[in-house]
Amino acid sequence: MDLVGACRAFVSVSEYGGFTDGAAAAGMSQSVASRRIAALEERFGAQLFERTSRRPVLTPFGRDMLASAVHLVHAADVLLAEAEAVKHQPWRKELLHAHQVRAALLAVPAQEASWSVPLGLAGARDGGARRIHVETLRLGRASKGP
Repeated sequence: MDLVGACRAFVSVSEYGGFTDGAAAAGMSQSVASRRIAALEERFGAQLFERTSRRPVLTPFGRDMLASAVHLVHAADVLLAEAEAVKHQPWRKELLHAHQVRAALLAVPAQEASWSVPLGLAGARDGGARRIHVETLRLGRASKGP
């Protein structure tokens, strides 16, 4: 059972007051939401909704479980957002030294570059910045200085 998906269906159906609207808000069909909630109820060993009326009504057990389900869904959303952000982080120097990443300098047309560095003596200025020599970027030489 997909616990996060089941809790997402449970939370959404309870927020929207119906299986059709709740499932649509959660991005799933009504039948998928119903199956996920039924699997969750089976796992918990108790009903989350009373289905005797036109609209599903939370049982006392469902009301008690709702806050934890909301917390789980929120935590899963935060985790997914953080994973996406980490994938787009630039590599760090310590990863290069530990040989966990490899880096390359590639020549690209200026209009496609996200950043640029002037090369050659004509553009060199000593602004007090630490110089990086290309040879130190080669695999196996990252820990050696100039």
